[in-house]
Amino acid sequence: MAAGVASCGGSVAALLKLHAIFPCRASTVPASSLRRPDAAAVPGPQPSRLAPASLPSRPRRPRAASALRPPDAASGGFIAMFLYPELEWDFRLPWVKSINVSGHKYSLVYAGIGWCIWRNKEDLPEELIFHINYLGVDQPTFTLNFSKGSSQVIAQYYQLIRHGFEGYRNIMENCHENAMVLKEGLEKTGRFNIVSKDEGVPLVAFSLKDRSRHDEFEISDMLRRFGWIVPAYTMPPDAQHVTVLCIVIREEFSRTLAERLVLDIEKVMYQLDALPSKLMSPMLLAKTAAKRTELKTQRSVTDAWRKFVLANKTNGVC
Repeated sequence: MAAGVASCGGSVAALLKLHAIFPCRASTVPASSLRRPDAAAVPGPQPSRLAPASLPSRPRRPRAASALRPPDAASGGFIAMFLYPELEWDFRLPWVKSINVSGHKYSLVYAGIGWCIWRNKEDLPEELIFHINYLGVDQPTFTLNFSKGSSQVIAQYYQLIRHGFEGYRNIMENCHENAMVLKEGLEKTGRFNIVSKDEGVPLVAFSLKDRSRHDEFEISDMLRRFGWIVPAYTMPPDAQHVTVLCIVIREEFSRTLAERLVLDIEKVMYQLDALPSKLMSPMLLAKTAAKRTELKTQRSVTDAWRKFVLANKTNGVC
């Protein structure tokens, strides 16, 4: 199957920011409106972390046969094809016309490259093609490289040839196994809830079971002392009350590192338990304020009586 390929500096999401090419705006729409055949949504990078288990094995055909369905496979593209080959999300579906993937994620190349593949030349919109003739002849191009170096393209070419299909599959399977080692280690501590799924991108997202004394941000901050940078963040709107720590497993993250990270997290929890709590519930704050008010009142009464006694005290002998 002939396919057009475009490489760009950075994720293909950068291409979506070129409003001159793709006039668009961000907005919140009800899910019911997406049933219309002319409705389209451009997801950000977060959907690339969705687990394949959350997707149907055979997606429903859109009402409009000509409707474009460009999967954003930034991270999951190089995982689904190796770990979940039975999942139909790519060109096996007739309404998928293009797929984009980030080379600097699980394609195992350093940052700065992304890929967009079209099913056929006819599916590539003409308005995306630049015609350059400064070398004397017309040269159509649809890349976003411009004058940027092509070292990432060469690196990606080398990785594809070196690893091949079997090599990439072994790497992705190893990443998934190490993610399970980390997950099981965190579960054994009894301190965390695992909020991520086992399928999908090899990552572990977890939160504290008991947040009455400390929170996830304190854990993230103290892990830096052990050389770990683990992000902690709140969830999107309608779930802002949920805070998670997220660890994405990369190729070089070994089983030994996973076990060491669990030990360091246990050390952090031990140190936090020995510290005074930075978190106080509203009820506890109210009780503390009430106690302070009572003490202040008692001291005021005591001071008043002391002044009264001293003012009426005589130096004579009774």
